[in-house]
Amino acid sequence: MLRAPSLPHLMQKPALSNAGFFFGERTMSRNFQLRADVIETVRSYCESQGVSTYIWVQLDEACSVPRSFAQGNAIVLDISELAVNRFSMADGWLVFQARFGEANEIETIEVPLNRIVLVAPESDPQNGASFMVFPTTDEVKNARSNGAREATPRPAMRRPTRVK
Repeated sequence: MLRAPSLPHLMQKPALSNAGFFFGERTMSRNFQLRADVIETVRSYCESQGVSTYIWVQLDEACSVPRSFAQGNAIVLDISELAVNRFSMADGWLVFQARFGEANEIETIEVPLNRIVLVAPESDPQNGASFMVFPTTDEVKNARSNGAREATPRPAMRRPTRVK
């Protein structure tokens, strides 16, 4: 079983309480797109190198994660292609399914992109991309609750191949 790297010191920094003052809605939406692009780029790079990709998340009430696996106010999640199912980033949210615990229960993970602190390869977290953490706005929360759940793309059904 792979062991997740320890939480970096970035998790200890407090979130900005007046982020809305510095960043308007347009800037925040561009920021979400940039974060999504960086996360996807690091994920693709890690996949091509054969290593797992991890994200470090600073939790708030908007994050839907199994809290029993959190360390204080943070959690580390493996987002490599073999570890997740139905991975998508849309409307400022990262959504996927993963298995947790001894019982291998499938959990749906929903994390606002503004709560992701770091995305990095498993083998070298110092060479990842770090982000500032901002409070989750009502607009982002409403985007998820107003139908983004239905917008999550479903992968096409695959038939098992038979080898003769």
